[in-house]
Amino acid sequence: MHFTVTAEVDATAMFDDESADWRYCKERATFTHADACEFVLHCGDDEYVDGRILEMKAAGCSAAFIDAYRLAAERGAVRVIFYA
Repeated sequence: MHFTVTAEVDATAMFDDESADWRYCKERATFTHADACEFVLHCGDDEYVDGRILEMKAAGCSAAFIDAYRLAAERGAVRVIFYA
């Protein structure tokens, strides 16, 4: 049996007024439960994470959002749940 690490990030402040962070999650999340404002982003190897971060920057995501994703990946998370 294999267990993975999932990081949870309270993104309430990041999702104000349909922000770029919220739009990115709505369009690119691995799993979306938009009615509950929950979004799951996958973390993979370093190359995958770096690619995601480049996408986030191109989409105009906030530094706080990108840093939360990066930190979760660095700490071993396989998934990050952003919720509000």
